[in-house]
Amino acid sequence: MPENTDRIIEARCYYDLDVYLFSQVAKRFEQGDAFSAFDFYAIITWKANRAKTKVRSGLKAINASPAELMNRVRSIPDDREKLRTLDDVPGIGIPIASAILTVCYPKRFTVLDYRAWETLYEFKYVPSKTIPTDVDGYFEKYLPVCQRLASDMKISLRELDVALWGWSQKEDIEDLAAT
Repeated sequence: MPENTDRIIEARCYYDLDVYLFSQVAKRFEQGDAFSAFDFYAIITWKANRAKTKVRSGLKAINASPAELMNRVRSIPDDREKLRTLDDVPGIGIPIASAILTVCYPKRFTVLDYRAWETLYEFKYVPSKTIPTDVDGYFEKYLPVCQRLASDMKISLRELDVALWGWSQKEDIEDLAAT
């Protein structure tokens, strides 16, 4: 058998980035391990693959590595400031910043995603179709709704995030199938 087969088999964990991020990266971050550039870009790829080169350029523009940025974020006690620090990096924005923080702090953050927002709007949990684009909007319009809904449903924020995203995905597929 060729010598690289073990390495190829080990790469299966990257097939489903969601599983990799929440079973390995989140655990390492919680234990205080250094945040690798690979793990940082795995989150970016998972959330918005199309944005990965913009995020890399944004980090270069502020002269920071992923590890330096995440060490800075880890040291900030205030959740709003954590989100703001990531949002300030050119190319990141609130949706990607919320994804990074969701992997790092899954009990305190959830991913702001157009699919999740769309589902909340469809079920009348939010009054506007317009997704928040700033830190205050995330903390005042999105996160409290998700926290309340997750609590009412007796599920975690992460489970709610998956369900909201899944509902929107299902609706898209049903629309395609109906035409």
